[in-house]
Amino acid sequence: MNFLQETAKGFFWTIGFVVISLGMYFIYSISIRAYLDSEYKEDMYKDHIGSHSDSLDLLEPEFIGYVIDGEKIVISSKAKNVNVFGNKFFLRLNIFTNNKDYPVHTCVQPLIVESGNPEYVFYQTICDIYLFDPSNIEKIEARIGMNTTRGLYDL
Repeated sequence: MNFLQETAKGFFWTIGFVVISLGMYFIYSISIRAYLDSEYKEDMYKDHIGSHSDSLDLLEPEFIGYVIDGEKIVISSKAKNVNVFGNKFFLRLNIFTNNKDYPVHTCVQPLIVESGNPEYVFYQTICDIYLFDPSNIEKIEARIGMNTTRGLYDL
């Protein structure tokens, strides 16, 4: 009888070990699969963005000038008229002040035709300036970005 009890005890220990091992394997494999899936989606997303960045060089965004109007700044800019992007892309205007390597303010303008000629589209973007002193503006840089489901992506 003692032999039968020891055999049953060993059998249940084996069953418990197998159940725990299989559970750990499934949890580990699910988490690894989710991680690999998210990495794949991120790579595909970056490839998609990269495929557009070559064609966006055609837009050649350019800062023209700015005027301070009370608590706002009106920024004039232009880009080449391509008429194929719609509101998926935007013009990002980074405002730099004295001795700063990073923008102190960023304004966003959708690339929708407001006025222009067959070659260029001109934009006037109104930005609030309550966060910085407008007399310290050193430069304004125009860049193209993409409006995605993950937010605004700078190209």
